[in-house]
Amino acid sequence: MKRLCVLIFGLAFLFPASGSLWAQADFLYQKPPEIQGKAWLNTKKSLTLKKLKRKKKVVILEFMITTCPHCVPLVPRMKEIYEKYSKKDVVLIAVTHENAKKVAKWVKEKGIPYPVLSDPDTKTAGAYSNTIAPYIYIIGKNGLVCWQNAAQALNDDELDIALAAARATKEKK
Repeated sequence: MKRLCVLIFGLAFLFPASGSLWAQADFLYQKPPEIQGKAWLNTKKSLTLKKLKRKKKVVILEFMITTCPHCVPLVPRMKEIYEKYSKKDVVLIAVTHENAKKVAKWVKEKGIPYPVLSDPDTKTAGAYSNTIAPYIYIIGKNGLVCWQNAAQALNDDELDIALAAARATKEKK
């Protein structure tokens, strides 16, 4: 009986029911929800996925938290991605549920050059069912998600493959 309980617990952990703490909405090859929040940092105007699609931009959308022990070490990597691709056709946007005042201070301390959206009402995180940080969605020029995963999985090879797919996607007619 004890082995059966351990087996059931193990299976429940490996295959959680939808809506569990670790579940992420799967938007792969689908149109993702629009991004919205209270305040933008490092940009003069609000950014929307609709506007960026019209401009034929690839969007790297990172969900992060300024105090997250997994997010903070990724800041140099995200800055490197921004520096390498932002002058081309890629827009990197970080989204956090924290208030703008706290985030502005953190952005300045870390020297973050890319746009950051403060979303204390968690409208964007809620629309994406986001429960994991850091988590990334890469949205192609056609407005569809072509890659999504925990940010730590975005190594150079994955990034190259995802950006190639994001740039190659054609508009559905």
